[in-house]
Amino acid sequence: NLAGGSTVTLSVWVTDRTGSGFEGIAGFESTGTDKDIYGFKMDSNDRINWTALPSHGPIASSDTLANYATASGNGWVHLVGVFEQGVGSTLYVNGAVAASTASAGSAIADKTPSSLFAIGSYQGGGAYAFSGTIDDVQVYAQALSLAQVQSLYNNPGTAIPEPGSLALLGLGGLLIARRRRG
Repeated sequence: NLAGGSTVTLSVWVTDRTGSGFEGIAGFESTGTDKDIYGFKMDSNDRINWTALPSHGPIASSDTLANYATASGNGWVHLVGVFEQGVGSTLYVNGAVAASTASAGSAIADKTPSSLFAIGSYQGGGAYAFSGTIDDVQVYAQALSLAQVQSLYNNPGTAIPEPGSLALLGLGGLLIARRRRG
């Protein structure tokens, strides 16, 4: 649970959606606006909905939408949602910005501390099951950049190293380079 954090990124691949209307994809989602924290779902108009509910801000400013039919193209669709404190939410579809929403929210809401992360439905007993296939769900406690989102899109199944891991990799590379010179 990343509640109270200032950033979150959720990445997921989906395909073969056969249903219509409300369907949960992945995240801390539940029915009712008082329980949405962050996650992907399909709305009643068959649009991809990235919700990242900040603890201080209107709910309407946190919903970021994109048309699923246009995005799908009869194959796998890569979805990435990013929420960053003081910046807002961005929804990426297949490595490109599909929509963004400014928000002054200060942290990710924790309105239902007992909520569970769900894949393929809303949290709470499988309500609104997703009618397609879901793969490679990843959650980051950081706001991924456009370049990092594109890396995930171009290299399915890989992960972006956490910032601390990047520093260690860089330090290791410097030590190896220094040793080779010596």
